[in-house]
Amino acid sequence: MRYYKLWIYACNAILFVAVIVFISYAIHVMYHPWLQLLPTLPAYHPAMLYGSVAIVLQGGVLQAIGCIGALSLSRKLLTIYWRMILGLLLGDIIIGVICFFGYINLANGIVSHVKENLQNKYNVDPHMTRNWDHLQIEYHCCGVAGVVDYNSTWWEGYNASSGVVQLPNSCCTKKPSEELITKIVVETPLFSRHSKSSTIITCPKGEEVPNNEGCAVHLEKWLMNSV
Repeated sequence: MRYYKLWIYACNAILFVAVIVFISYAIHVMYHPWLQLLPTLPAYHPAMLYGSVAIVLQGGVLQAIGCIGALSLSRKLLTIYWRMILGLLLGDIIIGVICFFGYINLANGIVSHVKENLQNKYNVDPHMTRNWDHLQIEYHCCGVAGVVDYNSTWWEGYNASSGVVQLPNSCCTKKPSEELITKIVVETPLFSRHSKSSTIITCPKGEEVPNNEGCAVHLEKWLMNSV
């Protein structure tokens, strides 16, 4: 019986440490600037509601019932303890699978959501602007699909009359002069389906070059790694 008690104590200790590690990383992800650019599960989603209850149970309530039951050798408390363990184990597996595939579905809609976020909040919301700048600087990327995402009337660096788009500083990288390609020319559709006009996309500083790669691929990779 002594070893039975020690086994329950050890299991509870391991579970409690695991919960602390999980909560710590979850908080890190929740407050990560990249997450604020992405679509997320709503707070009322069944997986989120279950997760909140499960964390409370596994972060103290379950351990208390198990340890008290082992200490007093209460058959009733130990029965409740083992049933809770089995129920939470099954629930964690089911919700884990639901969350995983739920985030895969969210990832499939990343491009349209993030592009809307860029166009509605960049240079409008200071906090979101810093998140975008941080992302574009860290991954040497620009926009969602590429520099063409700034080729719209929403961006203040867009000058329709001259056909020039001046990118934000975070979209540009300084490179040696022999590698300089300081301007990108893109074909932009006009109101007519078959009409196009040339638009020059360039950096604010002449010695910098635009980062052609979009940021969506980096956001998708970060999201799946976090999940």
